Amino acid sequence: NAVLKNTDHPYIWFPSLVTDSDFGLNTLTNWTVVSGATLTLDTTASEILFGERYLSILTAASADSGVRSGSFETHEDEQLLVSTHVKASAGNVKAQLFNSTASTVTKSVGTIDERVSIEIRFREAVPSNCTQMYLRWLSVDAGGPYSISLSPPVVVQSDRRRTYVTPSWFTRESQVKDVLAFRQGYA
Repeated sequence: NAVLKNTDHPYIWFPSLVTDSDFGLNTLTNWTVVSGATLTLDTTASEILFGERYLSILTAASADSGVRSGSFETHEDEQLLVSTHVKASAGNVKAQLFNSTASTVTKSVGTIDERVSIEIRFREAVPSNCTQMYLRWLSVDAGGPYSISLSPPVVVQSDRRRTYVTPSWFTRESQVKDVLAFRQGYA
């Protein structure tokens, strides 16, 4: 039993300000329905890029139906790097960085109609007086329902020194074998 407890297999962890960014908690409590969408966590292997499960979103028949992440704290002197993988099996989807302090969209990434998962990546400065933000993925058109798949990880990182919540599987420091960081544009 002690051998199994101390046996680790490799993980790749993407630090994120978004709570449960890898859907590892296997619960929807950190994800909020927007305008009547239906959310499920699924484990169909062909839909997953990283991790064990993905978030399946069935939108309502109206535009702007989808899902949003939980809010995360921000500081007006920082820039955020956002990276997320999404596909629209039917319909079109837009990804947005939302300023929950001022109730405004800070950045919207247009119409995504890809039938395979693509990465959406951008940098955005936090607006003045903004203390909290969240991400959301919404249907562009009315006339659904449309099917959207959100694959982990959902990454929001700061260009400032910040702390990130470690995943549930991280239980001791000896699990860290190496730490890598890539600047934007290098991979």
